[in-house]
Amino acid sequence: MTTELIAALEAAEGPSRELDRKIAAIAGWHRVEPRFTRNHKHGAWIAPEDFIGVMSDGSPILDSLHGTTLHREVPPYTSSIDAALTLVPDGWGWELRGSGYANLMHPDHRQCDTEGYAATPATALVIAALRAKGDA
Repeated sequence: MTTELIAALEAAEGPSRELDRKIAAIAGWHRVEPRFTRNHKHGAWIAPEDFIGVMSDGSPILDSLHGTTLHREVPPYTSSIDAALTLVPDGWGWELRGSGYANLMHPDHRQCDTEGYAATPATALVIAALRAKGDA
């Protein structure tokens, strides 16, 4: 799945909400079907840190004490460097060069760096982060 996603990211001509959603799913975001939200027209998303699980009928388990935030959309990973940086593994260094090159440096400097090339710097950073996590 991740290999196909990286290929799609490399081929993308610009930011893509469809690719953002695929990245979010890999990053642990959970899609809530429209029938389980107040607004039955659109679904919602639950961030990884807020996701508890699902009931047997597929509805999400919501935190009634603290509240579970339902997001209308996932972060714009392919257009926002800040969103893309949330995917970089802890401790890794990063650099952007030009309009579509990203490099991530392993913290112990003995491992290989990972690179990403794409139409936007944010997308290049996402590609490098996915490779750094060993998903590709």
